Amino acid sequence: MAPIDVDNPETWPPQIHYMASTWANQCVATTRYILDLPLDLELEVPSRQEPAGHLVRAYHDTRMLPHEERMIQAQGLRMLSASLVKERVEAAAAAGVITSDGARCFLAARVFIVDEEQHRERQVCFMLSQCLFEKDPTC
Repeated sequence: MAPIDVDNPETWPPQIHYMASTWANQCVATTRYILDLPLDLELEVPSRQEPAGHLVRAYHDTRMLPHEERMIQAQGLRMLSASLVKERVEAAAAAGVITSDGARCFLAARVFIVDEEQHRERQVCFMLSQCLFEKDPTC
């Protein structure tokens, strides 16, 4: 099965294409910016459920090192956890990207915990569309 590419409606499952087309036609000329378009609650749940079981093309939005790309190709994007942070830091040290002292410093920092509260654990951050990269965001 070919992956769903948000930027290419021809790859969308028929139900998603119909739902998006109907909603888009209802919203013509209602706002100036696409981010201002309200997604009706009755469309939000199906729009999240319909892609289940499909591969969806996404873009990770940080600079990755070659060993990190290989990790993602082998294991996919994974939700953030203390063990994933530890694994990535250790992999960076093993690849010679950071020193062992640097690795210890990174591990001590606990980047996804602030004041003992979980802020980013169990998240995967990505973009679904390349259009975000097509314009200068300062324009």
